[in-house]
Amino acid sequence: MKKLKICFAGTPEFAIPSLELLHEKADVALVLSTPDKPRHRGKVTPTPVKKRANELGIPVLTPADVNAPDVLEELSGFAFDFIVEVAYGKLLKPGFLALTPQRVLNVHPSLLPKYRGAAPLVWPILDGETETGISIMLVDEGMDTGDVLLQTVLPLEGMTAQTLHDTLAVDGAEALWRVLSDYPYYFAKRIPQTGPHTYAKKIEKAMGHLDFTQNGEQIDRKIRALNPWPGTFVLFAGKRMQILRAEIRPKDNPAAPAIVYRADETGIYINSADACIRILEVKPEGRRSMPVADYLRGKPLQVPQTLD
Repeated sequence: MKKLKICFAGTPEFAIPSLELLHEKADVALVLSTPDKPRHRGKVTPTPVKKRANELGIPVLTPADVNAPDVLEELSGFAFDFIVEVAYGKLLKPGFLALTPQRVLNVHPSLLPKYRGAAPLVWPILDGETETGISIMLVDEGMDTGDVLLQTVLPLEGMTAQTLHDTLAVDGAEALWRVLSDYPYYFAKRIPQTGPHTYAKKIEKAMGHLDFTQNGEQIDRKIRALNPWPGTFVLFAGKRMQILRAEIRPKDNPAAPAIVYRADETGIYINSADACIRILEVKPEGRRSMPVADYLRGKPLQVPQTLD
């Protein structure tokens, strides 16, 4: 049977499992990604998707404006069966969508219409949702507003944004291939997005500063949701310390919130509004990540100590 001819549009690591699965099962004739730019210490580097596509021997285009007439003219010559978008990062306009009408698909890591937009891996954890998942949808002119073809559900208990990213990247690839393998069936069952919706707004670095007047569950969710980026942190004497891993425990000390009342090889203990936060792994400013026991061997903390 003739393989589906696919144009794949994607940029970050999240898109790579989908690209790899399509390369295995279909004919990925072209990859679209965003232009190379300075990323690490000013060095201009390709996007993760472009790098992987080069390794797989797939032609890549990185137009500054994917909706420009000359780009659309070039793409129209390929006669794709489908265009698949996975975290491409560009708004696709009507002229682009007309290249494969009703066959431009998106892999979105949330249960739409919840968490449209920029940070759908972070906000479900921050908001205390019990589940999230993958939505395979038709792309239209809006932001994540197209008809949904398939959804898969994933429990969120204990997940960080990193483990959620890694899990949904694979789940998304598998769900995408299910839809492509039986497209008439899923297209006939498509469901418009109706009712209330939410937006997953962009995450800012300043959101990582932990507020110990909040309750333990809120702090735990923030530590997990902002791992790995931008990370959560506390300030000791003006120095930033990133918190990589912590445990929520019942209070066993009457210290007020935001006071370090114990620091030893078992952890750094700080009360929140209703619980104790035992910090287990940290990354001090300008240093590598390490267990708390290693950090304290080199820099013991005086207790009690109030966080900045």
